[in-house]
Amino acid sequence: MMRPVVFGFVACVVALAGVAVPAAAQGLFSPVLTINDRMINGYQLDQRTRFLTLLGVPENQGEAALTQLTIEALQIQAAEAAGFVPTPEALVAGETEFAARANLTREQFIAALGQGGVDATTFSDFIAAGVAWRAYVQDRFRAPAERLQTGVLARALETADLEEGRRVLLSEIILPANSPESRAISRARAEGFSQITNAEAFGAAASQFSLAQTRFRNGEVEWRPIAALPQEVVAAVGNLQPGQTSRPVDLENAIAVFFVRDVELTPPTTTQFASVDFARLRLPVGRTAEAQRILAAVNACEDLEGRSGAFSEGAFVRETTLSSVVPADLRAVFDGLDAGEGRVVQRQGSPEVVFLCQRTFGQDAEIDLTLLRLGLINQRLALLTRKHLSDLRDRAVIIRPEDG
Repeated sequence: MMRPVVFGFVACVVALAGVAVPAAAQGLFSPVLTINDRMINGYQLDQRTRFLTLLGVPENQGEAALTQLTIEALQIQAAEAAGFVPTPEALVAGETEFAARANLTREQFIAALGQGGVDATTFSDFIAAGVAWRAYVQDRFRAPAERLQTGVLARALETADLEEGRRVLLSEIILPANSPESRAISRARAEGFSQITNAEAFGAAASQFSLAQTRFRNGEVEWRPIAALPQEVVAAVGNLQPGQTSRPVDLENAIAVFFVRDVELTPPTTTQFASVDFARLRLPVGRTAEAQRILAAVNACEDLEGRSGAFSEGAFVRETTLSSVVPADLRAVFDGLDAGEGRVVQRQGSPEVVFLCQRTFGQDAEIDLTLLRLGLINQRLALLTRKHLSDLRDRAVIIRPEDG
């Protein structure tokens, strides 16, 4: 079975085989964009558009192709200026790894691309940009990232306070409230659900009405420390006993009701030692509907990574780090998720699919501080890299033929 890493790849190959080159690609080698001294021509744009179509980008392939080629031109220019040019061996290794995402050998993948009208050079150029850029940013930013993140980790550990607490085993019903009308309807329903007094009836209501992915398991949520819950939820369930149901809780674009299945005391731990393993896939502006489709189709972080091949370098990020250093907006999202769940959020104007791979608390999270440190370093490296690429783009001279 083919993994969803290159979604619908074989089907797209069959569909595109024999399709005529679109009119937009006529005048094949006329420039469509010049980035500094590097030209992108119509043939390259057509090839990359076909390539992204084969990888499963469902819409706006031409726009995505031009954006990707622009970013790659900046990356290649920076890498080559610093002396980072991929060796033939590195290119073959990169192509082999990428083809393996579709459960194909490198040779099979290139042959399939050819059937879809994409030449091997297009694939090679795509891989070369990624290989060169990764080597360049590792050389330029790895040491600064390690210095800065070591300090962050030290401060996080120094300020962690051990505390005795409680954890709860909840079930949840999450209702829509993204408009005044839906909020009014959901509040009325939530008031009724808050009167339920047994787990079976609450679970039946969750499976029928809840929007959360937990509806597929009757609304049941895994054990969660009280201190790790959002403040609104803590206020509603903090004093409840097993068998009791919360009042309706107002959340962002939702109204929730919680049933307490069990409560237990926990030994001294610290929520600041909590670690999260999570993944993010950033999509271009305006593609929220596509992000929702991707979220609906994935069940694990590996699935989300599989979808990343259709997007630009750096669109997918996976991190393992301390909860205390996760950006506040993402931490708020993860507070409402169980492992194996995700959500689409808007960040800096673009939709992101965020997915919680795993979460550990207290002493369990202290087991591998080396792994946590690596997560912090990678997080900082990603931030430095994104800022550098943004700076390169701001300084670039980008000319379109119509600009004269």
